[in-house]
Amino acid sequence: MQGIDEEVRAAFAQVDKDGNGSIDLIEFRALMRSLGDTHDPATVESFFDALDGSGDGLIEIEEFARWWASEPRLHIDPAIRAAFDEVDGDGNGTIDLIEFRGLMQRLGHDEAPAAIEALFDGIDEDEDGLIIVGEFAKWWASKSAGAAS
Repeated sequence: MQGIDEEVRAAFAQVDKDGNGSIDLIEFRALMRSLGDTHDPATVESFFDALDGSGDGLIEIEEFARWWASEPRLHIDPAIRAAFDEVDGDGNGTIDLIEFRGLMQRLGHDEAPAAIEALFDGIDEDEDGLIIVGEFAKWWASKSAGAAS
């Protein structure tokens, strides 16, 4: 495991929910969903199998590190990830409308519920009724850029 930087180790640990040192298919599916992946389960399993170079049904950190280096969607600012995780009150990897309303209240926004819902819908690019970390990161970056100008 030498030569693998701390960013990759931290990301791997975050995906390895049971802490057993490897990522199983269930953990991989959760990761893909959090990245906004909408492929069917069989396709996600094919991705998993392609990453599982040893063929043991698990992705070890070395296999994960190779994928990490080639997958730009994985590189989300840790501060944005932390903000997302704070808003994701139930820890399921998504922000629903209720959680988003809570965020808007904490930020001091007192717009009408319909306006908050319209903003939520604008962030929810895949229109599944949930905001994933990638969608949140884009919105947060645009919000921050707007505040700076």
